Amino acid sequence: MKNPLILITIALVAFLTSSYDLKKDRPIVSNISKPNYVIVDSLKIGSKQYIDRKYIIKKFPSFLLNSAYIKTANDDKSSKGNDFLSFDVNQKVTVYVALCSTIKVIPSWLKNNFIRTELTITGDDEYIIYKKDFKAGKIILGGNLESDKEEDYGMYTVFVTPQMKIPKEITYITSEPLKEFSTYHQNPNLNIPHFEYESSSDSILKKIKMAFHLDSIAGKGDELSQIINLMKWVHYRVSHNGENSIAARSTLDIVNYFDSTKTGVNCRLMAIILNDIYLACGFKARIVGCRPHEDYSTESHVTNMVFSKTLNKWVYMDPSFMVYVVNKDGILLNHSEFRESLIKNKPIKINSDLNHNGDDYSGGVKAYLAYMTKNLFCFSCPLYSKYGYETDKSDVTFVNLYPKGYKEQKIKYNIPVKRNNVTYYNIQDDLVFWVKPNNE
Repeated sequence: MKNPLILITIALVAFLTSSYDLKKDRPIVSNISKPNYVIVDSLKIGSKQYIDRKYIIKKFPSFLLNSAYIKTANDDKSSKGNDFLSFDVNQKVTVYVALCSTIKVIPSWLKNNFIRTELTITGDDEYIIYKKDFKAGKIILGGNLESDKEEDYGMYTVFVTPQMKIPKEITYITSEPLKEFSTYHQNPNLNIPHFEYESSSDSILKKIKMAFHLDSIAGKGDELSQIINLMKWVHYRVSHNGENSIAARSTLDIVNYFDSTKTGVNCRLMAIILNDIYLACGFKARIVGCRPHEDYSTESHVTNMVFSKTLNKWVYMDPSFMVYVVNKDGILLNHSEFRESLIKNKPIKINSDLNHNGDDYSGGVKAYLAYMTKNLFCFSCPLYSKYGYETDKSDVTFVNLYPKGYKEQKIKYNIPVKRNNVTYYNIQDDLVFWVKPNNE
């Protein structure tokens, strides 16, 4: 049996090279007749399916990756007729309507005009995909039901791609790459520089500690409560905006930028602030880039790890969404333990007050877990954890941790790769990557 991830890669490569460039040719969907409906530019695992429910999309055919879709309202699931939803497209498109599989009587507008495929998407329920090609202009779709006798069903979802044929070889995007590549390869002969951490006695870190009154922020509680308090302070001190990456790469510049513009910054800049805050308070810490398998998306997430002397291990902190993770016994987990728990389906909990800029996180805990299931595939850390490291004009070094078996033919493991002033070490040894700080 072929490796399913290889099949995904084949399907995606064949589709993308023979059909269209997503960034260049993605259709523009506009003038939607339902003002509360939302047009989403890019379908990914963990995308929210409805505007009025927390259900997320957990599985879909690989060729729909990054397609535009219309986030409908599940409260409209009893809608009928041939003229319920309309929208405009700027080019020839293929429209896919995903109808809940529990609906027994297919709406006539869908049955008579669309082609039923054998493909499905999975959200809270399973949905059968129907397809039809359209010219540029207005597109009109009917309601969700033909009969009032239906029970236990959901509203359809609409996906839009440039006009295309469905690839012959179909595979599905799910969270499975994490389980497929679950192990690492320890290498006793691995020779890379050691991770280093700036001392809290550094003059700029001392300035940060005084300027932000970090002793007061951390509080007088135990070490773990201080770690969490500092993370929560960063979360509320600067807003998160995943699309906004600025040139400033040091805490004082980032905070000054936010204070002067009131514009949030992306997750990496949030992590840089928290890393400096931890270092200033005497904690050993690192910025951790969390990346997906290449078949999912180029979008990734950046978090922090901080060493707890109380637990004698690293712990996971996410300032963008104010998240930490614990096991069934309430013990804080690190990135490696978080990843392993998802792979082995171990019970874990996320703090209930996770949020995005003070608002409810879209999709809640389930959506966050799906998001990080995608992003805990591989990791990257700066070799030296210090203030302003990523703005330094001298050489900067990162260490990347990949699971065993991933891209073996493309990555030169353990051999430094230099690009401009950045050097990368690609390794498979998780023990080296997650090594404790010296003297701990």
